[in-house]
Amino acid sequence: MGKQVDVALQGPSEYAELVRAGKLKFISSASDFRLPWFPNTPTIKEQGYDIGIAGIIGIAAPKGIPADIKAKLEAAVNKVASSKEYNDFLVDQYGIKGYPASAAEFGKLIDDGFVKMRKMIDDHNIKM
Repeated sequence: MGKQVDVALQGPSEYAELVRAGKLKFISSASDFRLPWFPNTPTIKEQGYDIGIAGIIGIAAPKGIPADIKAKLEAAVNKVASSKEYNDFLVDQYGIKGYPASAAEFGKLIDDGFVKMRKMIDDHNIKM
């Protein structure tokens, strides 16, 4: 808006009102899916670039947590994360979708994310 930044990568709740007011142009979702608030705007990948990233929300526990406690915590988190109420909340408040995952799947998302980001940084010659 002030002609100081050409592009930014942020969560939908941070820019949606500016887009709706016509003050900012939303050109693409960086995640692998279209955003609920902007379903007609294609992803970067749909526009021909092999880029897809997503923020993840999760619960972490200390390494070595007893298996029975881990199982109870995982069941409780999955119950909430899978609920219609929680997913409606994510869309209504933040313009994002929920993707419930097991503890193993969540850990893999984090590990894979580091590898994916490193590759994107290298492939696109992004300077630190």
